[in-house]
Amino acid sequence: MWHRRNGTFIIFDIGGNPELATILKWTAIALLCESVLGAVLLFLGNKYLNLITISLSCITLLIFSLLFNQKNL
Repeated sequence: MWHRRNGTFIIFDIGGNPELATILKWTAIALLCESVLGAVLLFLGNKYLNLITISLSCITLLIFSLLFNQKNL
């Protein structure tokens, strides 16, 4: 993860923390699946079906942030 502070980037190394690597990996997989689902639902023509993917993505990011803060990584 990148964070810009005072003009320089701070890099978090996930190699030393396997829990963080697992959380990031599963979050990326979930977001990829949700984006594919969103692309499929986009072609169905119903705009309200895309609210499903927006909601799922928001829930995924919420779970990621809670796990990230809970483990104090």
